[in-house]
Amino acid sequence: MERTAVSAAEALRAARAAGIEFGTDGDDLVLEPSAPPAAMVLDLLMRHKLGIVALLRSGCDGWSAEDWQVLFEERAGIAEFDGGLPRSEAEALAFASGSGRDKVEDCRSIDVNRLHKAGCLQPGWRGGWQWTRDGEKVASINLHAEQDRLHLTYRIRVGGSEWEDVAETVRIVRIACRLGGARPYFVCPGVVNGIACGRRVAKLHGPRRYFLCRHCCRLAYGSQSEGDLDRALRRANNIRQRLGGDPGMAAPFPGRPKGMWRRTYERLRREALQVEMRADEALAVHAERLLGLFDQSRGRRSFWS
Repeated sequence: MERTAVSAAEALRAARAAGIEFGTDGDDLVLEPSAPPAAMVLDLLMRHKLGIVALLRSGCDGWSAEDWQVLFEERAGIAEFDGGLPRSEAEALAFASGSGRDKVEDCRSIDVNRLHKAGCLQPGWRGGWQWTRDGEKVASINLHAEQDRLHLTYRIRVGGSEWEDVAETVRIVRIACRLGGARPYFVCPGVVNGIACGRRVAKLHGPRRYFLCRHCCRLAYGSQSEGDLDRALRRANNIRQRLGGDPGMAAPFPGRPKGMWRRTYERLRREALQVEMRADEALAVHAERLLGLFDQSRGRRSFWS
């Protein structure tokens, strides 16, 4: 499995297939391996510890098993029927996000700045907007712009239910810029606990029925669930891609791009390689700790506290 493509749910399944039983103790992941696990499995567990702990927690936030099942079916249905994923992938995606907050990066969004640059906010403009994956259309929306508002019309399908037509109107405000002109913003139409949101935002997200701001949708950024090492590794991957290479320590480090200063390239290269060396050392420490626990009693032990 590619490191960059594996979710917490897939890491959990891979570890269970390797004979590792799981539990939680607060924020700790408790393991009971039946045999010394492979280094690849240890790597997956280290990288997805927070997500696995979240998945193993049942009944959190006062939700019953039935509540989580309904949420799971809704998310899997959206991913399958609206997102165009095979059922197995849709269920894996729903399972991976089922015990935590949805991520901004996983949701469709409409960006007021992109629409403005494309001329879609001109009064009287009508047309469509679509989302693609690997060049294939996976969803679309119809837009109709007026002077101070944008009308959205689209269809949704939750789980295995029938398709529903949804119409939503979003206010637009334009704020004057210091150097002239004006910048448009959406006014979030969300209502939470009877209180209108009204936040001025550049993006609205659509993980469910309506397009609302990140706060009303209770969305988190992927980086918010990362530890310091994960953030550093993401930075290293960004450097690799900036230099024209592939992410991941297994890929060859890219050469200096044409036109880049040599000192700039060397600085970026040192930063990325230092972070990756720290990651290798951390993996070795975690592997040693787990093997030490396995050599002791077979009772449950706290792992990566």
